[in-house]
Amino acid sequence: MTGPEFAQRRKSPLGRLSRHACYALLFVALALTGSALCVSMLGRTLYRWKGLEIELRVVPSLAGETRLELPPLGVVSARTHRAPITLAGRLEQIEVEELQSVLNAPMRAEQLEADFQRTADRALRDFLARQVIFGAFGGLLAPLLLGARRGRLYVTGALAGLMASASLLAMAFSTFDRNAFHNPTYTGALRYASWAIKFGRDVFDKFEALSGQLRIIASNLHTLYGRIDTVASTLMPDEGADTFRVLHISDIHNNLAAYPFVREVADRFQVAFIVDTGDLTDFGSPFEAAIVQEIARLPYPYVFVAGNHDSREVERALARAPNVILLDGTPKVVEGLTILGMPDPAASRQGLEGINVSPEEMQENAGRLWQKVKEMPEPPDIVAVHDPRQSVRVWGTVPLVLCGHLHREGIEEHEAPPPGISQPAAPPAAGPSLHNAPSGKTIVCNAGTTGAAGTRYFDRKGGVPFTCAVLTFQRAHDTEKKAEGVLPSASHPARAHLRAITLISLDGTLHQYSVARHTFAVPDASRGSATD
Repeated sequence: MTGPEFAQRRKSPLGRLSRHACYALLFVALALTGSALCVSMLGRTLYRWKGLEIELRVVPSLAGETRLELPPLGVVSARTHRAPITLAGRLEQIEVEELQSVLNAPMRAEQLEADFQRTADRALRDFLARQVIFGAFGGLLAPLLLGARRGRLYVTGALAGLMASASLLAMAFSTFDRNAFHNPTYTGALRYASWAIKFGRDVFDKFEALSGQLRIIASNLHTLYGRIDTVASTLMPDEGADTFRVLHISDIHNNLAAYPFVREVADRFQVAFIVDTGDLTDFGSPFEAAIVQEIARLPYPYVFVAGNHDSREVERALARAPNVILLDGTPKVVEGLTILGMPDPAASRQGLEGINVSPEEMQENAGRLWQKVKEMPEPPDIVAVHDPRQSVRVWGTVPLVLCGHLHREGIEEHEAPPPGISQPAAPPAAGPSLHNAPSGKTIVCNAGTTGAAGTRYFDRKGGVPFTCAVLTFQRAHDTEKKAEGVLPSASHPARAHLRAITLISLDGTLHQYSVARHTFAVPDASRGSATD
């Protein structure tokens, strides 16, 4: 083809149309590419709320997934939408001190929830607006690279980028399926898999439901408080000055709604101190340990024995609270009561590791507890453990066992270990003190779950009750000497006696309340027990 022929074809309508079509396609491709690059590279945005710093970003992808990045635990992802983009959230930082200050602040739960909702809505609107704006800027790549001189081409490029980013985001949110996180994909260390997967599922499922249920609880607690007040005023007048009460709680599982409940019961019954038999947290992580600030605000001594969901990290946080008394296998004297507590074997882990132990480990732990009891001059007034299996060897040897773990409150009496459980020989240091419980029976009190099992509330149809127990004791005559740290001995035989246990329960429906009182005979009185 000669030069004049080529020039003639360029001037023809078909040639001009071809050139315009190629230019338009190239223009659109560059605008979309620029929009995608600008959004993914410049659209990353950090948001803060009460000590949490989270990065949000949008990345081009054919997967159409949502990713939750939890360094150093791993990544939880799921295919949640149809748009060819990935929505990613990354937990960048946790300011524990700031979170603790939030817990210390006199802000009600509904106020905190409303503040979070406002912050989240504002952050989402801001994030979406940013992505659309950056998409518009990215669309300017097309006229810049093509050397366009007409202003309308720059406007066209910006509009193309804006429309592309806005359309993809609209498509992603309109087709978003939160249920996809019921079966997520996890990438990371195997030992953190169950924790991370549960976290991802709860973010889109249980957290919203829990928020709604807590509002119902808040609106119904006044009814329970009124009933507690009536029961407390009815019970306390017939108890003399030589009696005092202890509040037994267990299995809070990160449920902050439990602590107003705990404070109300403690105040109404005028308890001397609180015993918590473990599972304060779910995973024993440093983040969860911030709940200790709720405990520090209680105006009562707080005796704690770790459960299988707790960890050394949780115990270290508790040790810094001025009112906490940690049970670690050494007898402690509180208000004249000698208390021996043994942490759950799983609580010896440092952080996010396995929460279950083998039956053999549990039996070994039970044996160590039995030997510690035998080494004491006299059996303790209370043995506190998390899992009732830890206590089976001391049944018939100690008067009272407090426990939790089963998420089911109740009272049992045992004269001896169950069949098939033998008591190992006492160590030489124990000498001749092969003692039995003063009454010949061991009362086992399980407080159930004072935190309604946390988010596990929704794993059971009808929910899980909020439960606790109030124990009434008659003081020993020489309590003053024991309160100074003198343990009971043959020359110091006096001890406090359990007179009653009051079980308090808010049903899983959050509408039914029950308060049941169980009384027990004291020495020199007729043997047996009664239930009110």
